[in-house]
Amino acid sequence: MTRLTLLFLAACTHEPPDVPSPADGPLTTEVDVPATAYWVNAGMYLRTGDVVQVQAEGAWTMWDGAYPTTGPEGMEGDLDGCPPGSLVGSVGLHWGDDVLCLGAGGELTAPRDGILYLKAHDYGLEDNAGTVRATLTGEVASTPTVAADDVADHPWHLETAGTVELQADHVVLSLPRDLVLAHADEAADALATFDAWWEQHRQFSGTAPYGGQAIRYVVDDQIRDLGAWMLSGNPIRLDSRSIAGDPPDAHILRAHDPAHSVWGYAHEMAHDFSFARGGAFMIGEGPIEAWANLWTVSTLEAMGHPEADRSGCDDREAHLADGTWDDLKADPWLPLCMLMEIRDAQGGWDFYRDFFRAYADLPPEDLPAMDASDAARWGFVRDLMNEVGSDDVTPVLQAWHVPLP
Repeated sequence: MTRLTLLFLAACTHEPPDVPSPADGPLTTEVDVPATAYWVNAGMYLRTGDVVQVQAEGAWTMWDGAYPTTGPEGMEGDLDGCPPGSLVGSVGLHWGDDVLCLGAGGELTAPRDGILYLKAHDYGLEDNAGTVRATLTGEVASTPTVAADDVADHPWHLETAGTVELQADHVVLSLPRDLVLAHADEAADALATFDAWWEQHRQFSGTAPYGGQAIRYVVDDQIRDLGAWMLSGNPIRLDSRSIAGDPPDAHILRAHDPAHSVWGYAHEMAHDFSFARGGAFMIGEGPIEAWANLWTVSTLEAMGHPEADRSGCDDREAHLADGTWDDLKADPWLPLCMLMEIRDAQGGWDFYRDFFRAYADLPPEDLPAMDASDAARWGFVRDLMNEVGSDDVTPVLQAWHVPLP
């Protein structure tokens, strides 16, 4: 189950901070926090009650320069409890937690165990500019960010942090240290698989979310309060029960093994791609899931994974005969069957690649508003499909009870 109101949470493409090995006395890290970066790892693993001193300096601008340049103290006003444009932190990136207001300096106390992350307090960070440097000091553990090629040889048994991060080209996996220790020899292959999904998703869509920044996966059992097993965004949040299963269940560090399910991992990443530029082509809870399913089928099919064999067509005939738009709007699988039917009629996956590229090239004023009527937005989808395709898709949409203007 996926909830998609959250699309503005964590990624990073920065270099990992220069973190010294554990030693007697406080740990000090210096971290550059670009205004465009979704949650930068500060290199510290905190335990509940740990205290960290923070000092920050630098300047950044928000919203493509629409607001004045500010320092880490931010601007006047309140945005979810902290000044807009200020430096904020989070321990563990758990769903529903308030951010920690840091500003230009002060003290934070860890509300739970986890990695400390920093960012500019804003949404839609890609149009920001500038960098703030934070200096942090505390009697805490360091936590490494280890590149994929170095995971197998890293001395994991010497690490004291409960959570560590594995860095690939397009993803960061924030995982329990003990899980990494147990599967260090396989981790590079798993990370390469995540990177391959990202590349396939980008090839399919012609664009990338978060300005091309890496997408972080974190373990967060608080999403259970939402009834969610995994939750898209940046970070992508995973229930701890979804990261280390035996075949055929998912195992995040055995994602390269086709004996394990990978649908959820690739599907949540697909949501991030489908929402690039707002996702004005998605209408209704079911179709939102179906578009992400379309990405997932395309990617897993290209990679030869057995889970690509999903169509969602079990109830097709019943829906065509007696279904309604409300039925289709609420179903995550029937709309996938419809989209696959359009794919087949239009000659294959190139049709959707052309569709998404045409969508990505449109100026914002040509996109329908997200609060436009379902019929208006489906009319936009139909017209764009007809522009890039070989046959009019109107009869198919009508047969599936899709509202049109």
